[in-house]
Amino acid sequence: MSVRCNYKIFNFSFTISADSSRDIRLFDLVYKNFRQKSGPSPTFSFEVFTDNGKGGFPHLKVEGKIYPFHSFSSVENQCFKLITDEMYKKINSHVWMHGGGIAFQNKGIMVCGDSGTGKTSLILKLLSSGFKFLSDEVIPIDKKTGMMVPFPRSVGLRPEARALLKKEFSLFRELEFVNFSGHKYFANPSLLKSKRTRQPVFPEYFVYLTYPDSVPGEEMNVDTIIETQGEDFLIHLEKIKGLKILKSIRKDNYVYLMTRVKRNASVIKQYLKLYEKYKKHIVHTEKKRDEGLKFNQNPRIRPLSFPDIGLFMMKQSKESLIEYNSREERFKSLGAYWLGLLKELNLEKVKGFEVRVGRMEDTVELLQNLVR
Repeated sequence: MSVRCNYKIFNFSFTISADSSRDIRLFDLVYKNFRQKSGPSPTFSFEVFTDNGKGGFPHLKVEGKIYPFHSFSSVENQCFKLITDEMYKKINSHVWMHGGGIAFQNKGIMVCGDSGTGKTSLILKLLSSGFKFLSDEVIPIDKKTGMMVPFPRSVGLRPEARALLKKEFSLFRELEFVNFSGHKYFANPSLLKSKRTRQPVFPEYFVYLTYPDSVPGEEMNVDTIIETQGEDFLIHLEKIKGLKILKSIRKDNYVYLMTRVKRNASVIKQYLKLYEKYKKHIVHTEKKRDEGLKFNQNPRIRPLSFPDIGLFMMKQSKESLIEYNSREERFKSLGAYWLGLLKELNLEKVKGFEVRVGRMEDTVELLQNLVR
């Protein structure tokens, strides 16, 4: 069954068409508050289609470029990531941060951090203590004002969060939660009513959550699709000690890789350096989620300097491609670009903290004391 949906996010209007509603159901679920039922047809389009000439695999077409989906994860997840990545590039009126936004007494707090450190769970816990909800997963910062903007994307929670958030689930209607492919539950933030704010706030605090001491393992899995023109990437990967190629599949003009990377600064640095060299040939990369984190320690906190805040924010940026243009001569490196951008947005006075998470109740208390 063919399906077509229109959306508008800030000033960006677009349409997504697909052979089946199943292919785009995750995007439609998460961004349902941005649907457009009427009005002029958007000028930008995403098309999900099945190319029977290439083994019947689904593809995404964006401005004439075609992205294939690999077999390592679901079509819905890959489609969602490719569309949102492209969307963040197109909406250049805002800085996009990976994290959640909350406010306390009109003071904005950016909650960012490593995958699986409980960002959303912590935010929902804080809503019972006078904090207001702005956004989940994405923090848009207006480039003209430097303000954090409320963003009604659906709230996503991992299944294991239910044990931590028995009371907080009552903020939503239970039926609003949809379990998608066993990955996350999603709920409409409009149901938060008095717990959310519709007004932009200035980000006075930046909080970066890091893993507790009991990290589940020393390795992470990374899936990658690369064009065969960049096959030298594979040859150089094999030379990195601490990186293992679990699976390599060549199909048509693409190579599909499953790799295991050691969580070591030297190994990560080599991998990222290689990624930068071949990124024009890399179609898709995805780090697999961590399993088994235990939040049973005392949380720890340390203040961050302004340069540290800039580097952490750069790490959490959703802008995978930064257009330098006239900035190139002013800022000689990516880090300098970010520090310059923060200064332009008047964010030099942001108070930054790194929090090594622990017991949820203690982490909540720590954040409460921090901003009050």
